[in-house]
Amino acid sequence: SPSSKLHLAGGAGNDVQFHIGDSDGDRGEIIYRNDGDMEIRNTASTGNLELHAEGARNIIFNTNGSTKAIIDSSGNVGIGTTSPYYELEVVGKIKVGTDAGSTQTGALNIYSFQDTNLNQINISSGGDFTAGQSAGGINFRASGNTVYASMGAYFTDTSEADMYLVFATNDGSAATERMRIDSSGKVGIGTTSPASILNLHNSTGS
Repeated sequence: SPSSKLHLAGGAGNDVQFHIGDSDGDRGEIIYRNDGDMEIRNTASTGNLELHAEGARNIIFNTNGSTKAIIDSSGNVGIGTTSPYYELEVVGKIKVGTDAGSTQTGALNIYSFQDTNLNQINISSGGDFTAGQSAGGINFRASGNTVYASMGAYFTDTSEADMYLVFATNDGSAATERMRIDSSGKVGIGTTSPASILNLHNSTGS
């Protein structure tokens, strides 16, 4: 009981294979596995497996009922977006390298290829240090996801006029602010409110 012009059925528990080839044994294959997997192959000793969309058309990758990735007619690649403006546009998080199971929330997470001890650079919506409302930051992490250093941009009011840059390091307990550049360009080391171009403050008095 074929349901289309060409209907192939392998029977219960069997793979279904469709081969197109020549007398030399080179061929293309479409295989439907009995476990539900689908494969498209080029078994030729030379040549490529090519996917074409002729004219001003896109190549779309759709899973679970929605588009997950697209290559548009201009060559731009979009992941998480159907209208990429750049050569590569990702709406979501990006991970580079191996992380030994760590999960971060930054927009870009770069892990060490050589070390499985979670060494990483984490670029997120803010530095991993609470100093106001975040405008973006870079965190340097290591074993156990501990933040060893952080640099973040923050602002204190809703107009974002009072923007400042904070540098923090970890003394073994938590990331703590060490230096600040305020919105007027004043630099404070050991103080969060520099009163001059360079303001040094030692809270211990020594």
